[in-house]
Amino acid sequence: MAGSPEAVLAFLGELGKRLKPVSEAEHRELEALKAAEEGGEAGIEPWDVLYYTHKARLREDLDAAPDLRPYLPLPAVTEGLRRLSAALFGLELRKEALAPGERWDGAAGAAAPGLKRLGLFEDGRHVASIYMDLLPRPDKYPHSAHFTIRCGCAVDPLEDDGEYQVPSVALVFNFGGAQPGAAPPASDAEVLLHHGEAETLFHEFGHALQSALSRTRYQHLSGTRVPVDFVETPSHLFEYFVWDGRVLDAFAAHKDSGAPIPPATLAKMRRGRRQFAGVDTQKQVLYALLDQHLFGARAAAALDAAGQEGGADNLDLLGISAETSAELTGSPGPDGDAWFAHFGHFTGYGAGYYGYLYARVFAAQIWGDLFAADPWDGEAGGRLWRDMLAKGNARDAHLILRDLLGREPALDCFLDELKQEPAKAAQEP
Repeated sequence: MAGSPEAVLAFLGELGKRLKPVSEAEHRELEALKAAEEGGEAGIEPWDVLYYTHKARLREDLDAAPDLRPYLPLPAVTEGLRRLSAALFGLELRKEALAPGERWDGAAGAAAPGLKRLGLFEDGRHVASIYMDLLPRPDKYPHSAHFTIRCGCAVDPLEDDGEYQVPSVALVFNFGGAQPGAAPPASDAEVLLHHGEAETLFHEFGHALQSALSRTRYQHLSGTRVPVDFVETPSHLFEYFVWDGRVLDAFAAHKDSGAPIPPATLAKMRRGRRQFAGVDTQKQVLYALLDQHLFGARAAAALDAAGQEGGADNLDLLGISAETSAELTGSPGPDGDAWFAHFGHFTGYGAGYYGYLYARVFAAQIWGDLFAADPWDGEAGGRLWRDMLAKGNARDAHLILRDLLGREPALDCFLDELKQEPAKAAQEP
C-alpha cells in the first residue's frame, strides 16, 4: 500500500518525530524513578525500561489488569459479536448445523466441544459461513488465527449481477486452556475469558468479516488478499469495540449478579494500556526503521562499499543499528548491542514490519472518524462495508481509505490516543 521504500521511511520518520515529545516525557518520568531509587543523575538505559515501567505501574496500582473473567463468559462475548453484526451491517449471525465431514469427532463419535458453524445472513440471504473452533484439544494448532476456506467471487466473472460464491472462513482459538493435570473444558459455556482473550476474539472476527463481506469479481482479489501493510486494519479496528463501555454493556455482565463492568474498572484498564505507550511505540518505530535499513538501500550501499568478497559478512549490522537508533532517538545505544539478533520479525518478511504500525494508525483514524461518537452507528458500519470491506484488493488501498474517511489518512487520531486524549471529544476508545 505504501508504494515505495521512500514512502515507508517518510511515514516512520514523521511518526517518530511526532512521538518524540510523548516518549521524552515518559523517559523523564522513568529517570526520576531511577534517581529516587539509585541516586545521582544517571539516564535510563535500555535494560532499565522494563524495570522502571513496572515500578511506575506498581506505584499507580496499574501493574496488573483487573480480572474481568466473571463478566466475560465465552457465549456472552460471541453474543456481542452477533449484536455488532446486526447493528453495524444489518446482518444476522446465527448458528447452523455442521454437515458431515465438517467436524472433528471427540469421544464416542460426538463432535469435539467448541466447534460451531455460524451463518451470516442479510435479509434471509446467506452471505457467508464462519466456522469457530474455540476450545483446546490434544495436538491442535496452538495459536489464534483466521483461515480462509473459500473466497468469495462471481461464479461467472462475465456476468455483472450473476450468482456469487459464498465465502467461508475458520477462526481457531484455544480458550480455556487447562492447567497441567486438569481436564480441558467440556463446552464453551464453561469458559470465562480474560479481557485480552475477548480482544483476540474481536480481532480475529475483524479478519473474518474482511473475508465474509468482500464482494470482488475475482477470488484472488477478495477478503484478506490485500497489501500486507493494510491487511491488519479491520482486525485492529474491531479491537476498539471491546474496549468501549457502550459496547461491553450490551453483553458483558457478571455471571452471578448480572452487574455490568464498573466504569472505574474500565477507566483503570485504559490508563494501564496507555501508560508509557509513547516509549513502547517509539520502540516499534525503531524496529520498523531498522527493518527498512537492513533490507533496503542502506544495507545495499554498505555491501557495495565493502565489495562483494565475503558477501553479507562485510555488512556492519551493529553500525547500521547504532545509526538507526541515533537517527530516531539521538542516541546510538550501548556499544555492541546486538538486540536485533534475536528479533524474529526480521526474518520471513523483510522490510514488512512497519505494516503493524500502518494498520494501527489507519484503524485509529477509522474509529475516531466513524465510530468514536457512536460504536453502534449503522450508517458508519454501512460505509465501512461498502467503501472498504466489500472492495477487497479490487481498488487501491490508499484510495479505499480516502473514500471511506473523506480525507487523506493521517496520524492525528493515533497520536491523540497515545497522549491519552480522546480522538474525538465524546469518548475514549
